[in-house]
Amino acid sequence: MAGLRADEVPRLAVKWAFGFPGVGQMYAQPTVVGGRVFVGSAARKVYSLDARTGCQYWATDTEFPVRTAISVGSIGNRMALYFADQHALAYALDASTGELVWKTRVEDHMAAMTTGAPTLAGGKLYVPTSGKATRFRKSRSQDDRTSRVRHGGAHRAPRFGRPPRSI
Repeated sequence: MAGLRADEVPRLAVKWAFGFPGVGQMYAQPTVVGGRVFVGSAARKVYSLDARTGCQYWATDTEFPVRTAISVGSIGNRMALYFADQHALAYALDASTGELVWKTRVEDHMAAMTTGAPTLAGGKLYVPTSGKATRFRKSRSQDDRTSRVRHGGAHRAPRFGRPPRSI
């Protein structure tokens, strides 16, 4: 937590700003870890910025725009970034260099999209996906080291206008 009181907010000032090349708006929530800001962009890039100065460490290309927050974990002895792009491709990058560790499609449906930030828990990466035309979907997770997709049980997607049922 920032530890700010309500009466301190009007006195805040911009410390630095970063212009995202080629985009007019941003969607992705930044992740701040270890003195760095990691953030995806609509221009199909993920950036690593210095949290104190805003200077860019690196930028890595993605296949589609990145709208999700980035999760941070480890692969072996290095820190890794986990995120997904708009078309259900999940990625792991080396946090220090931006080097691609692995990339995999987590949903094959042509209308599949990532609907939230991937979450790392218990050695698995949970990637929320959805598709406009899908009636059934599977709960999917991936091994964080190998990108192997694991399938859970099928879940019936609730219809709009009806309360969801327990299954």
